[in-house]
Amino acid sequence: MKATTASSRPAVMTLHNRDLPAADRFDWFCDLVAQDLAPHTIASKHAHDFKATLLSANPGQIRVSAIDLPPGPCPSVTRPRT
Repeated sequence: MKATTASSRPAVMTLHNRDLPAADRFDWFCDLVAQDLAPHTIASKHAHDFKATLLSANPGQIRVSAIDLPPGPCPSVTRPRT
């Protein structure tokens, strides 16, 4: 995890799963998305070796996030009904 700051820019946090064992990466990503972004159900044919990076910044009253996934088929994401 790394946070960067500059006097006029909000802190940017970068989280990635590359240091985790391959078998734990997908669950880490699913938990992170559910906690920090929104509750979702996520499925991937590549869950056995899933790589992801999340960038997040809070420039005031909102949070801006970006998810970086490797090229190839994207995971299937569905939002549960509330």
